Amino acid sequence: MSNDKELVENFVMEFADMMSGFLEDYESYSDSLARMETNVEALHKDISSITKIVRDGNGQPPLMTRMAILEEKASADEDTKRRYWELLLTAAPGLLAFILVM
Repeated sequence: MSNDKELVENFVMEFADMMSGFLEDYESYSDSLARMETNVEALHKDISSITKIVRDGNGQPPLMTRMAILEEKASADEDTKRRYWELLLTAAPGLLAFILVM
């Protein structure tokens, strides 16, 4: 009978220790979850403000529009350079022939 009583007391003590550890882990996870929620809220605010700047602008034209304008200008510059080289390559044989005839 005393052996059974000791087994029950040991079980109760080990169970109490196990539950105590579980509660500590639960509190730790709860704290981590609360910090994570705070970080997610801060990220949401940051992303919202960045999205507003990119999509709507912040007193200036939106970044999307500004990038489109830059792409158009770069394309126009490339076309101008290409036309210059085409003209040069087209005129080169004529100039070479003119020089040789002289």
